[in-house]
Amino acid sequence: MGVPAYARHERHPGLVKTYEEVINEFVSEQDDSSEQKKDLKSAINELNFWKGYRFDSTSDVKKKCKYAKRKYGGVFLWEIGQDKRISDGDGGILIASASSIAHSRHMVQDENDTMEEEL
Repeated sequence: MGVPAYARHERHPGLVKTYEEVINEFVSEQDDSSEQKKDLKSAINELNFWKGYRFDSTSDVKKKCKYAKRKYGGVFLWEIGQDKRISDGDGGILIASASSIAHSRHMVQDENDTMEEEL
């Protein structure tokens, strides 16, 4: 199962941006208020549409990885160089989301054949 690190415009499929470009644009247009900054990480985790561009959010990536871990055995990230780099670590936001699932051990299947972490 693939995890794209790019965004494609829904009306103009030939228009493509890297995940990093989309996140940088989103962040640059947010308020500098401290309250807004607190909510920024949460907003990025759920963000999967920006100015006509569709892409996988980090929440989507985690869901795909949970499902693929059970059904297929793995995922691939296309193209890792397009991920948004994490300033305080090696790698990017999407790869970190995928890795968090890859390294989890306790998974249970729910009634919809999707995966949820066991508490």
